[in-house]
Amino acid sequence: MDATGLHDAVPTVHSSLATVAATFRPEMIASFDIPAFAITVDDTNIYWSMGALMAPFTTPDWPTVMQCPKSDCTKRTALAWANPSANEGESILPQSLAVSSSHVFFTTSVEPNTSEIVSCAIGDGTSGAQTVFAPTYRIAGFTLHEEEIILGMPSAIGVCDAASCTSTLTSFAAGAWKFIDDGTTVYWTNGINQILSRPIDGYPTPTLVATANHQFGRMAVDAHALYFRDDDGLKKVPKNGGTPVLLVPATQFAESFDEDMISDGRNVYVIGGARVVKCSVDGCNGKATRVDEPYPASDDSRYPNRFAMDDTYVYWTTGRTLTGTSGQKWLRSGGAIFRVRR
Repeated sequence: MDATGLHDAVPTVHSSLATVAATFRPEMIASFDIPAFAITVDDTNIYWSMGALMAPFTTPDWPTVMQCPKSDCTKRTALAWANPSANEGESILPQSLAVSSSHVFFTTSVEPNTSEIVSCAIGDGTSGAQTVFAPTYRIAGFTLHEEEIILGMPSAIGVCDAASCTSTLTSFAAGAWKFIDDGTTVYWTNGINQILSRPIDGYPTPTLVATANHQFGRMAVDAHALYFRDDDGLKKVPKNGGTPVLLVPATQFAESFDEDMISDGRNVYVIGGARVVKCSVDGCNGKATRVDEPYPASDDSRYPNRFAMDDTYVYWTTGRTLTGTSGQKWLRSGGAIFRVRR
């Protein structure tokens, strides 16, 4: 066990299990000169955002949404670019991505406290990006459900037509700080340390799923449970509410609560302390196992950011934007996309 209590997953080379263990080592499928951030996948392609995390940035850093086939991520297409303002660009890197059968939707910011939902067609990148929704506040998260967008906002949870969100937006619950869904139900955190849920269709009174110890981070959900981080650590709770169970104590993670997580129903994967770790959904004796390969602390191009998942792999992006000395622009560390077999 290392200093943080996280175990490194090392294949047992003297047994017949060595080949199996080696299969589950992470694979870098793409690398870049600038950080990669949000990511999502469909049956055919991988989609991700990349660029400088915050303004000011120069032309090569402009936040970009990219696409590549799963079979060969060297064949990349730029689908959309943020439009920088006159003062060197204030658009912040797309934070959330979702994909329909024909379009990629993403959030981007034009000011520190406002967001837009933008869409662009899947394909050769020539169709350009279209603003779908431009409120005067930051969007906590969104998802696609058939032809609708379900989004979390500080004032409300809302639903709207993906083609004309502004004109069709209907609110059906109080506001959200963090937001996630499982295809049938949306889950969100509010300002008083609660996780609430409500079906996407029907909209009955929200269900209280869990109450956190002080501060919430991001959430993950699978067919059976919801997972979250608070001051105690990584916890699991039934989706219809109940008493949370502590899986991994907070001492194993960095202080940031905004690090991503995802569950495949067998393991919950968490970005914690600049590492990708996992814990069985049934428990791991309080000790998460490291998934990504160890790398030098100085190599910010390997710093993990966001997860995506399909039936075979868990994917994550890496890269970190650093600040220079006074008067310098934000420094780019490089980035990558990794995957590991589930």
